[in-house]
Amino acid sequence: MANKRKKSRRRKSRRRNKSKPGRKYKLLLYQQRFRALRPPALLLAMMSYLVWLMAFRIAVLNSTPGWMYSLGWPLLRIWGDLLLLVIVAAVVLYFGSGFIASRFAYVQCHRNHIVVRTPFFRFIIKYNLVSHIAPARFVALYPLKEQKSSQQRLLRPVLAKLAASEGTVMQLELTKYPGDERWLRYLVNPYMFSPNTTGLLFLVINWMSLSNDLEKYRNAWRERRARRRKAQDNVSLYNRLR
Repeated sequence: MANKRKKSRRRKSRRRNKSKPGRKYKLLLYQQRFRALRPPALLLAMMSYLVWLMAFRIAVLNSTPGWMYSLGWPLLRIWGDLLLLVIVAAVVLYFGSGFIASRFAYVQCHRNHIVVRTPFFRFIIKYNLVSHIAPARFVALYPLKEQKSSQQRLLRPVLAKLAASEGTVMQLELTKYPGDERWLRYLVNPYMFSPNTTGLLFLVINWMSLSNDLEKYRNAWRERRARRRKAQDNVSLYNRLR
């Protein structure tokens, strides 16, 4: 009985290990995008705080907005209270941007698919859509000098983090995009799309580790699919011979 229990526990642990998702690789484009929001958020908070301090001395600010009476909303005592809400929102944005980017912008391998998550959108890529996995140099696909100045300000810090790997990113070539391509391009950062082929680019710190995860999980999925097909063929052959 004890041996049977041990064997069942080992089988359960193996199943858990097989179905365990891979590592989460943070998408640098979104990390940098949210970091860029910090200076304006801090500036907005400081300016709103200064106006809030002056609100008690200015008659226009030291009053309740008239539109609140007409809507029957809970009355704020002064305009300055509205500015205080702006301060709180800006401070939350300032301190929460890094948390949001790190928690909700990543790519991760799962048993049957790849999860790509951005702060406001999530989609999956099934392994049967993946045709090729290979590294690529980002500046060869998107020359920095050809990009707009605002986009260059976004890309330079990201490429600086990828300097150790000479700007290498992970390119995932697909047979087709998961879902509607136009909708996907609207919701996902444009630099995550390969310009030369149907595929996606993942700008992560450790592209080699991501490549290993992608190959490992895709090969495991292929082996499971091959076993299922073999089992189905054996069953159909047995049914014909019976």
